[in-house]
Amino acid sequence: MLCQGSTPEQWQAVLDRGRVEVPGAWVNPFAVSSDGRLDFAAIHTDDWAGVAAIPTDGSGYTWIFQFANPDMDQAGGGDFDGRWLVWIESHNPADQGDWTIRAWDFQSGHVETVAEAPRENGRTIQGPCVFPTVDHGMVAWAQANPEGGHEIHLYSLADRRDQILAAGDVGSSPLTFWWPYIIWQERDQSDPEGRAGRVMMADATTGEPVEPPPALAAIRHLWFMAASESVLAWTDGGILWVWRPGEAAAQAVFRAPDGEYIQFLSIAGDLITWDGVGGPWVADLRSGSVAKLPQRYGGRHARGTALLVVEPTSQVRSSRPPLCIRVADVGQLERLPTCASSIPGTD
Repeated sequence: MLCQGSTPEQWQAVLDRGRVEVPGAWVNPFAVSSDGRLDFAAIHTDDWAGVAAIPTDGSGYTWIFQFANPDMDQAGGGDFDGRWLVWIESHNPADQGDWTIRAWDFQSGHVETVAEAPRENGRTIQGPCVFPTVDHGMVAWAQANPEGGHEIHLYSLADRRDQILAAGDVGSSPLTFWWPYIIWQERDQSDPEGRAGRVMMADATTGEPVEPPPALAAIRHLWFMAASESVLAWTDGGILWVWRPGEAAAQAVFRAPDGEYIQFLSIAGDLITWDGVGGPWVADLRSGSVAKLPQRYGGRHARGTALLVVEPTSQVRSSRPPLCIRVADVGQLERLPTCASSIPGTD
């Protein structure tokens, strides 16, 4: 089991060197490029609001898409695969069923609508929050359907073709690309909390079902998952599991302390990150240690070798609190200190 320690002072220094500032604008990032050179954010200025690409070297920013209703529209979860940026645009803070998924082509600058919220008799269909993800030009997400269940969608940005891979009792948490595969959960109807089930997998290039490897087929409670080329991590909300392809079985490596939880996993290098109750956490597979990131009530985004952290700089409640944004190449971060484990093992 990984043990809990603290982040070295060197992490703070590295992150401080990567501070991203956009004068005269409120910036709220929702994705970062795998090399850390770009972050993608909702931006509000005195005369413009929408989504923008921001070079982390401070060289300005590029407008991508303007909100039709700046007072209502928001850019939530998103992802960038090196060419395509996708994001969920919500249109009513009081109605999470009112959304649009958009995609931006980094090469051409073209923005297209991938999907819009389903409606029945003109009304939105209530369901889970939608979190699109993208890899190799394929977009995947889970959404509610009029029948009261969920649907798993796989959309080709090259062909503009949408496939429904599964419908009914399927999980609503963010889907995971483990290229060339897409992973989700089919729920067990007998579980009252809706977290038990079995992992399903498909070829992301064709949509055809694929048999999961034994380590993934053994999963029974899946809440969030993340994958890189070298490691997969998942959680039921309380325990972090790690599996490296080629190993016979996954390992339970960390149990969240009482009152904490593990959600919205993402991976950068050998660091696995997630959101907890009071802020983000990080597990360092190099040293076998876990720590809370220094900021409180902030967030983080991780992909490839990039770690981006966001921290409110004021405790005054506001719909647009001032934010400190910093980005680092995880290869520049020292290993978390090795510590003696005091966390009980799992069965």
